[in-house]
Amino acid sequence: MSDAKKIIVINFFFRKPRINGNYSIERSFFSFINFLNKKTFKVNICISPFESNGIFNRLFMILWAYFNQGDINHISGDINFINLFLNKKKTISTFLDCYLLQKLKGLKLFFFKQFWVIFPLRNSAFSIAISKNTKKELVKVDRIYVDKIQIIPVCYHMSLKRSNKIFNHSKPIILIIGTSENKNIMNSLKSLRNINCSIVIIGNLNDVVLEMLKNMNLEYINYKNLSDKQINAQYKKSDIILFPSIYEGFGLPIIEGQVCGKPVVTSNISPMNDIAGVNGACLVNPYKVKEITKGILKIINNKRYREKLISNGLKNSERYSPKVVAKKYMHLYYRLCEYKI
Repeated sequence: MSDAKKIIVINFFFRKPRINGNYSIERSFFSFINFLNKKTFKVNICISPFESNGIFNRLFMILWAYFNQGDINHISGDINFINLFLNKKKTISTFLDCYLLQKLKGLKLFFFKQFWVIFPLRNSAFSIAISKNTKKELVKVDRIYVDKIQIIPVCYHMSLKRSNKIFNHSKPIILIIGTSENKNIMNSLKSLRNINCSIVIIGNLNDVVLEMLKNMNLEYINYKNLSDKQINAQYKKSDIILFPSIYEGFGLPIIEGQVCGKPVVTSNISPMNDIAGVNGACLVNPYKVKEITKGILKIINNKRYREKLISNGLKNSERYSPKVVAKKYMHLYYRLCEYKI
């Protein structure tokens, strides 16, 4: 069989789905996989049978990965430690962020840095950073393999389409995606205190946030464990996407909001300001509640500004389409296999 006709088998390794909801990275991977050249690539989806917790589960995951290798082994992220015994020359590891390097201390930090960052970097032919900021953080940990770190962004879900909903000036629906500490949910809610709006929050709410919502008498709906279809529906029903996160590996809700034709409020820090594109979102200081409020009110009251954000956002989102991202990965896969096109 000639090289031109050879079928490349790619085994994609995914973490076991969590009970309380899907991961955004899986939405992205399953989208661009559909645009891989089916005449050249055969795809196997390998979902871990074990949750990534505890020593024994993780040892079993390493062995599971070893016995499920393909021509290319592409780890989708968060479980990069499973590449320990994989064929280094045929393995790609995806790094989503380095948030825990900031949060952990002592022995936990040491083991995380070794097994989730340094060893995976050294045991991969290529490593993928989903943003410039993530690559920058990886290089701080281990500069030796900087040339093997490729930046390939996350793509939006292929089913997302522009919404035809008319903007509600009198009482807009403001969508908040994610409720973990880095999502800055407290400042997001404080910024809406004096704005007449309906709030839709996707994610788990702890007692502190629930108490704040009660005390501020905010009108809100909370959703958890939504399917891709249900998440897409919330994007389309909304008027504004509020995403002033203080830390992200990428910031997918920015792009998903743009694809749906929604004005986005996000942070003026990396990577959010890079991902949003030139004038593609209202950039605010995530630590200043009044500035977040000011940005939201400008979108509500200034039609020309709002339409400019939507137009620029739609144009910017084209950079992150599943087809565009698939082409970037195919180029890497060909390179890894020394495939003659």
